Amino acid sequence: MPQEGQPAQVTTPSDALERGGLAASEGRGPGGNEGPKDQDETGGSSLQRRSYAAAVRSTNGAAAGANPTDTGAARTTLSGRWRPRERHLLLATLSKDWSVASKHSLTEESEQLRIVALADSEVHQDHALRQRTEQETKALLAYLNGNLELPHAPTFLKATMPLLQRAMLEQFHETHMEVTLTADVSPRAKLRRNMTHIALFAQLYEANADSTRGRAMIDRMMDDVKMLHFDGIHTLNFVFNSRRIARHYLGMAFHLQGVCIELEDSDSVATEGTLRQAQLRRQYAVRVCGAGQLGLVTLIATLQQLDGVHIVDAERPRLDSTEIIDNRFITIHFMGTDCPTTLRGVTKIDMGDSLITLHHHLTQPRLPCGRCYAPFHTTGFCKANPSQLERSHTKYCRRFDGRIPNYQVGAAVLYKDSDGDSLATFLETLQGEVTDELATSPRSARLEKQDVHSVEGAPVATTEIADRATRRDDSIGAQTEPRSSSGPSEATHLQHQDYEVAKTGSTTAQLVRSRGKRIGNESTCQGEQQRQSHRAEDPAKAAGIHELHSCEGTR
Repeated sequence: MPQEGQPAQVTTPSDALERGGLAASEGRGPGGNEGPKDQDETGGSSLQRRSYAAAVRSTNGAAAGANPTDTGAARTTLSGRWRPRERHLLLATLSKDWSVASKHSLTEESEQLRIVALADSEVHQDHALRQRTEQETKALLAYLNGNLELPHAPTFLKATMPLLQRAMLEQFHETHMEVTLTADVSPRAKLRRNMTHIALFAQLYEANADSTRGRAMIDRMMDDVKMLHFDGIHTLNFVFNSRRIARHYLGMAFHLQGVCIELEDSDSVATEGTLRQAQLRRQYAVRVCGAGQLGLVTLIATLQQLDGVHIVDAERPRLDSTEIIDNRFITIHFMGTDCPTTLRGVTKIDMGDSLITLHHHLTQPRLPCGRCYAPFHTTGFCKANPSQLERSHTKYCRRFDGRIPNYQVGAAVLYKDSDGDSLATFLETLQGEVTDELATSPRSARLEKQDVHSVEGAPVATTEIADRATRRDDSIGAQTEPRSSSGPSEATHLQHQDYEVAKTGSTTAQLVRSRGKRIGNESTCQGEQQRQSHRAEDPAKAAGIHELHSCEGTR
């Protein structure tokens, strides 16, 4: 416990904001988290920006000498480059009153039921359960009917319900009580799938806590958001305890690592077979470039033949003029939040006369390379070795093996009808022609991986090429090297060495030089072996030579 006159230990950003003369007795409103004033709001002296970690570690909280009468006026400017719509959303979010607590006003009876529901309870095994009291039963019914807002299922269930029934109500709370708002995250923000709740909040604090209102906003969010997690693709999930709290954040925007994220409701139950715009944005999508010669109808009909590819929507770009960077593409939305297995890692599809490009824009911010087809960089930054281009093409490019329908739009006069029924009949006829053509295909469509063609001087990395080199060397070794009676031939030993060199990725020239060096080494070893064998054949002569050398050494 801190001594008198010393500040208390800071453990949360809220504690940090309470220091520095902003306590409740000094003008802080109930639930407010007003902090020191920044220069960009009033033009006065600014305080050094503090990180989330520094606020937690510091025992002084906010900087000393903060103005206790600071009201945190709404900002009118933002640092960084933002589109007009993003700037409007960010400023509108900051202008809200974040000093008001989000607690629900309860009647005296509801407050009493809440205390009963959240009181600590013992855990009883299934054979030792007790009966619920009248107050507990009333609290449970009010909770299930939605009249009592709780952060979790009532705790007295641990003593009054069997384990499996408690699990049912826990899952009920997760499914029907908690509400999730989602935000689409640009791939320019480098987030990881396994980032923890506090790590994501630290990122939000770093990006938004550059003003008094920004710090109050993040402090309020930490109280209201029960769980924050990233799906690893493009969706950031904000889980709230109730729809009442989630409704307060609906449509708000925050900036994170230089991108703007907007909270929207994508979990509300819609009519079966329909997707609202917020739900459609959660589905996986790709941008297809270079499909102008095929046309939208042919492209959709062709891709839908692939296994696991279910397209729910396709359209040309519908962008505001301030958001256009390059609109020469077609956006295709698939059913599901993950990329179809058939198209994972594929950036090019060869469709006969057309080579289309798949830009996985939800995970890769840049167009795939037009030289090596890699999705990680553009053509101007490609550093791939020319000898490796064909191998890279094989990795990222596929050839469509199936029927490609031939569809023509026709003259404009064909679409001019006097009533809706005749127009519907005309369009159904056109659709039938496309589907009937696909139905006559003798086999299902698929994407085939193209084979690697051997190139002169290309690295040897396949067993087939290594085996061909081994067979050539085997014929040479059989003519030049004698076969040993005590073991395998020297040519067999050279084959194994050639294969080892091939596995290391050496070029053909390196393979030849290595083989020539080994042949020279083998010849030297064989000459030494022959000299030793001659000495062994004539022991008397060898002894005489040894005696002669000894005499010369004595003289």
